[in-house]
Amino acid sequence: MDKAEIVLPMVYPIKWMKEKAEDDPPGRTNFEVEEFERRVSVTRKQQYCHFSQMAAGLTHCVQPERLR
Repeated sequence: MDKAEIVLPMVYPIKWMKEKAEDDPPGRTNFEVEEFERRVSVTRKQQYCHFSQMAAGLTHCVQPERLR
């Protein structure tokens, strides 16, 4: 069980959490929106030095003949 599932019912009414969020185009529930916002607020931002590693992985190309 996720922490959000335990804590959010203590803060918000269960009926409200099950309703569709008014300003959410994908149509998620208020619970899903609150859980997403909580995760974003506690997740560390990616450091700039890691972008080069990510770019190398995404742009690296090996010909199929060399993989054999």
